[in-house]
Amino acid sequence: MSACVQQYIAALPDSYRAVILLHNLHGLTGAQIAETLDLPLATVKIRLHRARSRLQATLKAKCAFSYDERNVLVCEPKR
Repeated sequence: MSACVQQYIAALPDSYRAVILLHNLHGLTGAQIAETLDLPLATVKIRLHRARSRLQATLKAKCAFSYDERNVLVCEPKR
């Protein structure tokens, strides 16, 4: 994951960052996250949705995406 994206994930509130990292980075299911964090599954689903929405809005506003010569997606801060 690029440093550009990592900084915006790090800026998410703890409760949102935890669920998005457990799901996307560690591959846990909603039920596994709920068990790990001792939360209702509905709460995990809501937090995951809100975390993704916030991250998407931030990335659209602050990042420029392109592909490099290897056809790898690159994220750089907008100027």
